[in-house]
Amino acid sequence: MSQASRVRRRLVRWLGPWSSDQRAPQDVHFETLRLEASRDRVMDLVLVTPTKRASVGAVMVVPGLHFGGVEERRMRRFVSVLAHAGLTVAVPNLPDYLEQVLRPGVVDDLALALERFLKSGAIPEETRPAVFTISFGSWPGLEVACRPELAERIGGVITFGGFADWRETLRFCVGLGHEGAPDRPRDPLNRPVCFMNLMGNLPGAPTDPKAVEALFRGWRGFMERTWGRAEMKSPERYVPVAQALSAELPEGLRALFLQGCAAAPGGEALCEAALRQCDPRPWLDPRPKLEGLRAPISIVHGRDDDVIPIEEQARLASALPRHAEAQLYTTGLYGHSERGGAAQLLSLIPGAVQEGRTLLHMLGDLVRYAGVRP
Repeated sequence: MSQASRVRRRLVRWLGPWSSDQRAPQDVHFETLRLEASRDRVMDLVLVTPTKRASVGAVMVVPGLHFGGVEERRMRRFVSVLAHAGLTVAVPNLPDYLEQVLRPGVVDDLALALERFLKSGAIPEETRPAVFTISFGSWPGLEVACRPELAERIGGVITFGGFADWRETLRFCVGLGHEGAPDRPRDPLNRPVCFMNLMGNLPGAPTDPKAVEALFRGWRGFMERTWGRAEMKSPERYVPVAQALSAELPEGLRALFLQGCAAAPGGEALCEAALRQCDPRPWLDPRPKLEGLRAPISIVHGRDDDVIPIEEQARLASALPRHAEAQLYTTGLYGHSERGGAAQLLSLIPGAVQEGRTLLHMLGDLVRYAGVRP
């Protein structure tokens, strides 16, 4: 059996449709490197390596907007599985993404993390690592993969549930209309992140830094109590959580807080107005940078994604340069965050034989991009 086949077989064993074991493999080693990030902050770059076998490939995982970073239970399991299979894994705890706020500096932070990974000595010799992005991690991941100084030094890019148009993505996230998806279910638990990223343009929002921080603290508390639990998407479950937390806030902030938790009416209209008023944020659009892509790319999206709509897959694909070696996978293996979250996107039961084949193709791309010898 080839080296690539052995790695893929281990991945399928832990992440495949018949795997019911949700524990994380223990035969891996975690090491944290401290880097200086933008805005005078410190960023952790976590390296995960196998302990019972030699590493035969490498991958950098770029997380989405999640307060837990690599320590979030499902993410930790996911990267542990990758390392157990024989890959050296790097995961940057991007400060802006831990704070769940989109800022242009995150691209420089990710580029710094990738440079450090390339020079760490942990990557197998003559190996170019894959870049594996999850959700909102697609934007900085794609930009870094297209930078001239890095484009030739990676083996490939995989985007899971990525986006091209940030405005259409946020409109979908908060429950506003989206072409082709006017009535598609959305995950209500993600609305706080939308409010946090539109705060400066929300009508009637406070400008006092202490009030803003109080709202952000409350919304993060709401997410900590609801995220990663599919049953919490029901209003009967998440509304009482929001109401209990609102009681801890000053009375003047409670109405906006509840709207930001989808626990009171009017939130959609506020976001609609904010999107009309806010600046274009051209730095959030990865498409103009894609001409610099030199590595192969696989764009994967779930048909039932309830956070970033499936239409974003086609937007990304249509923006790729003619020279791009691209694969597109539309799958029913996952939606976005239900049944285990973004860190376990591959762990759902396929609905048909074709879904199982799609899983194998995606894992095959990952193994190939990670530099594992065939």
